[in-house]
Order: sequence, then C-alpha cells, then structure tokens
Amino acid sequence: MITVADLKAHLNLDHAEDDDLLTKKIAAAQAWTYAYVANPDAPLSPAYDEAVLRFAASLYENREDGDVPLGVLELLQPLRSWCF
Repeated sequence: MITVADLKAHLNLDHAEDDDLLTKKIAAAQAWTYAYVANPDAPLSPAYDEAVLRFAASLYENREDGDVPLGVLELLQPLRSWCF
C-alpha cells in the first residue's frame, strides 16, 4: 500500500500543501492498476507497489495528461489475469 509519505519521497516533495491531491492521485492509480490486473488472487508485490507509485507520480506531475507512464504495464503484466 502506497502512502502519501512514499509518494512525496518519490517526488522529492517536502511540503504538505498538496497532501490531499496526492491522496487522490494514489487512489486513482490504485483503482486503475487493480482494474488492469483484474486478478483479486494476485499477491500484492513490490512490482505492484512500484507501478502504483509511478502512475500516481505521473498523475501528479502531468495533470493535463492521463497516459500510463512507461514501465507501468510491464510491471503489472506478470500479475494480470488473462481472460478470453
């Protein structure tokens, strides 16, 4: 589980002005990655946490852009449930 403190360390932020916004970015990144993996049985792993962290950081830094940042899909692929 990624915390605001984790995201602030990743972004090198040392102020509390955007803590509410960071909380929302973490929630959005977690919701998207959970839906992408679509596997409730997948164990949460360091790769999953890294994907959420990268996505949340990208959502914060690039507020006009909602693209999935490089590396996030690759981190989540092994955890994904494939349905055909």
